[in-house]
Amino acid sequence: MTVSIAETHPILAAHFPDNPIVPGACLLDMIREILSRQLNQPVCEQKIVNLKFLHPVLPSTIITADYESAAPLKYSICLHSDQTIYAKMSIQYMCHHSNL
Repeated sequence: MTVSIAETHPILAAHFPDNPIVPGACLLDMIREILSRQLNQPVCEQKIVNLKFLHPVLPSTIITADYESAAPLKYSICLHSDQTIYAKMSIQYMCHHSNL
């Protein structure tokens, strides 16, 4: 799945005003949202096993999130474009089940 953050997104005003980059926490939230949609249920991070930010993601950069399941709800994830790998990580998630 591909995603990008618009240059006008409010989160970029504080991170950093003269040279904006997409915050790592924003990238992690985007990944959580992608997995929630793919699994068709809400998930949240339980444990970040490892995480390396290799290059900053600039506003409007189109990035691809590739992931594979390493175990039930444990994913290896790579954020990249055609030319650049931005981040690699392994994250353990847990599902939220509604009691409604």
